[in-house]
Amino acid sequence: MKTVKAIFISGIIQASVFGQKANSYTQSEVDSIVKTIRTHATITTKKLSEKLCQPFTTEEEKIRAISFWIMDNISYDYKQSKSNNEYRIYQKKGESEEDAIYRIKLGEARKTIMRGKGVCEDYAWLFHILCQEAGITSTVVIGHAVDPGKQLSGLTRKLYSNHAWNGVLLNGQWMLLDLTWASGYVDKKTGVFTKSYNSFYYFPPPDLLIKTHFPTNPDWQLLEKPINTKQFILSTKK
Repeated sequence: MKTVKAIFISGIIQASVFGQKANSYTQSEVDSIVKTIRTHATITTKKLSEKLCQPFTTEEEKIRAISFWIMDNISYDYKQSKSNNEYRIYQKKGESEEDAIYRIKLGEARKTIMRGKGVCEDYAWLFHILCQEAGITSTVVIGHAVDPGKQLSGLTRKLYSNHAWNGVLLNGQWMLLDLTWASGYVDKKTGVFTKSYNSFYYFPPPDLLIKTHFPTNPDWQLLEKPINTKQFILSTKK
């Protein structure tokens, strides 16, 4: 009888930690559960997505689980950010350019997991691919980002793409998130990355994110009245 009771109690504990409870988990509860999930450097993106999402029922929880794992396990590679990482897209016979890019980025996502570090594009694509594996609609947003407080000069200048972040569809509404900036910061004098969670960049209001993040495609400003390049540059001077 004691053995049966012990098994029953153990089952309750496991269900509370790894199972799917009826009520939604808070973000901190999701984070705590994700920390208990064992992964390894050679895990596939499909298996990783399954392990991260299995304990949860809602898309909000699954998105948080994927996001927190990336923020907790991937460090920013400042050295890589200073190197030239341009590459050609080689399409297989009958393969579309979009499929070719996804195939290449899938391979890079596996390398990011294995190395435990990457640059903003690696953060963004890893999030996107893990979401795709979980059946969650997401996208990679490309654009120009400036450090908070930094002023841009030249109102007619062209803003080159220097950053990547994400959009994700949650409960029928597009949300933005920047897991690179949310996970920590780099001392640009030393090149040292420090993990320091910044909650602002996890679902920030679009009208506030636009102060530092200017997407190449204005649709991803998620603003009723998108601003132009000149307005963005002027906003950095305020």
